[in-house]
Amino acid sequence: MIHGGRHMDLLIVLLLAVLPLSGCDDTVNLKSQWRTRPITIDGSGADWSETGQYLDEKSRVLISVMNDEDNIYVRLLLRSKESQMMFLRAGAITWIDDAGGTRKKFGVQFPLAKQNHFMRGTMRDYKPRNSMQDLLEDSKQTLSILKSQEDCGQVPTIFMSEAAEMGVYVSLGMEADYMIYELQVPCRASAGNKIVGIGFETGKTERPFSKERPAGGGEMTKGNGGPSRGGDGGIDSERGRSESIEMWAMVQLAHMP
Repeated sequence: MIHGGRHMDLLIVLLLAVLPLSGCDDTVNLKSQWRTRPITIDGSGADWSETGQYLDEKSRVLISVMNDEDNIYVRLLLRSKESQMMFLRAGAITWIDDAGGTRKKFGVQFPLAKQNHFMRGTMRDYKPRNSMQDLLEDSKQTLSILKSQEDCGQVPTIFMSEAAEMGVYVSLGMEADYMIYELQVPCRASAGNKIVGIGFETGKTERPFSKERPAGGGEMTKGNGGPSRGGDGGIDSERGRSESIEMWAMVQLAHMP
């Protein structure tokens, strides 16, 4: 259970000291914990043990995974404000590969990207919903279920109740300074395969330029490559762009004690 920001800060310090980076590139190896008590997918950390977690040093995202005979449960903790806002504005996808690889064959897109979060209204009564609380509330209604990477932005959104009929539950919440993401999906691993690949990725967002670097008055230059990961949701000061989070975890499922 989370007992405030000070407790979580201490926890992260301890995890940095004892959890080494594993795997290569953006892939890490994790061990799931067996679910021993009910988990309510409500954006709270109350149902989770603080054991068996992994801290990704570059994105500063804390990952926890549990499973039972029927489901996989994923929790992400995001402390960085930049990462939190990027998560809400650019959207996020969690991929599940029951073959234990990095195939993007089943994904839960939540929260959905806010495509127009920097549009400025011309009407006097226009009130942009850009605050953390507004974006958090707006995100809780709908999601998308993806069957391939090509589905991104192409499949219709569905309501939470429709996803629940498929056994998919997902939620976002805030506790202390942490954004908490929780996901429950049916356990898709076969009896002979106890490794499940779980991938996380966000989009990218464009930040408004500061007064010292006003927008307009010149053509923006393109970057030199595709998505990259950023420490604390890193910001490219030249282009005002938040760097995306992208990683894969090879998760060894737990057995009933």
